Amino acid sequence: MPAKQAHRRILLLAILLTALALRLRDLAVVHPTLPVSGDAREYHEIAQRWLTTGIYLSGGQGVPKGRRAVRTPGYPALLMALYASADRLRLNRLFLVRAANIAMDLATCLMIFVAAALAGNAAAGLIGAFLVAASPSLRLAASQHMPETLTAFLLCAGFLAMTAAFKKQSPWASALSGLLFGLASLVRPTLALFPAAFLLAAWPLRARMAKLLACAVMFAACFCAAISPWALRNALVFGRPVPLSSLGGLNLWAGNYLPFHGVVRPATYDIMRRELSRQPRDEMDADAMLMRAGLRQIGRNLITRPRAFFGLLWRKHLVFWECYGCEGRPEGLYRLVLLLALVGVGLSAFEWAGLGPAVAVVGYLNLLHLATYTEAGRYSVPILPQVFLLAAYGLVFLGGKGVK
Repeated sequence: MPAKQAHRRILLLAILLTALALRLRDLAVVHPTLPVSGDAREYHEIAQRWLTTGIYLSGGQGVPKGRRAVRTPGYPALLMALYASADRLRLNRLFLVRAANIAMDLATCLMIFVAAALAGNAAAGLIGAFLVAASPSLRLAASQHMPETLTAFLLCAGFLAMTAAFKKQSPWASALSGLLFGLASLVRPTLALFPAAFLLAAWPLRARMAKLLACAVMFAACFCAAISPWALRNALVFGRPVPLSSLGGLNLWAGNYLPFHGVVRPATYDIMRRELSRQPRDEMDADAMLMRAGLRQIGRNLITRPRAFFGLLWRKHLVFWECYGCEGRPEGLYRLVLLLALVGVGLSAFEWAGLGPAVAVVGYLNLLHLATYTEAGRYSVPILPQVFLLAAYGLVFLGGKGVK
């Protein structure tokens, strides 16, 4: 056993060094430059304004008067901290951002292995860590000025704590998991409803009801504690309880607009403004109006054009799982990994305590993006580490090792 553990440590070290080498190569080939357009530019401007003036404002993304809660503060806060550190140390700001992304990617590799080892299948952990290390999608995300790498890191950390909570039925591990998923929701507000997913995922464990409720309460309490400063800030700014972001209504409405196939286009914002029944008083009012309009739109689609609507959901599913960063690379391996992940999902019935958290994280975000709009491949990047781990379980099972 000690010899086997030593071999695993050597393989894990080799995987981490491979991940580092690939990302340093990317760093040498693609030099850090200032984001000039799109979401990356907006995140940069929020962080720069926050650092220099102490005011948190964003561009609006088509939401009328939308500047104060369009973007949640998780990623801008990281950028602001990195910018301040770079200025103090006289380093290139974006070089430091890329270095932080590389560090988070390496930590994600390590956490995937630890989660599998905790669940009793270190071999699957090594395979999953290697897939994370070699993934073109995660490597591309690490080279960008975008929140995918941070989201993947926080989700993986929360997933690791969730695996410990499932295996040990520990309220304290559940609390840590809730805190980490709460922090992740400040980067990606689409995670706001994840406490419900946690409870549904924990239910098959057949723990004593008291322990199950204790785990769920600790998870939800720490999740809420993580997002409460931002929620309190928004309540003070807008004078009423508000969600994490003022983009939820737009996402729901645009993602179910059949003429545009659920994709945001330049004309989307003009149609959206006409959809608003009255002039909104602020961005939160606009968000609530668009949320209601989006729900009405889903109802109309189901009643009048159900075939077209379910076709739209299928197209969004395909778009969500497109390979991000596979341009010029064969996509066959990526599709094979997804098929192996489906085998891993099937195995969850045999080892829910080990595979359940991965299925919960992947399934939740997949279903959520069916309800809203998505962007080719990029939105699935944060859950690729869990997908790779499920694929590793599937590969180990097909290789005759079974699931421990």
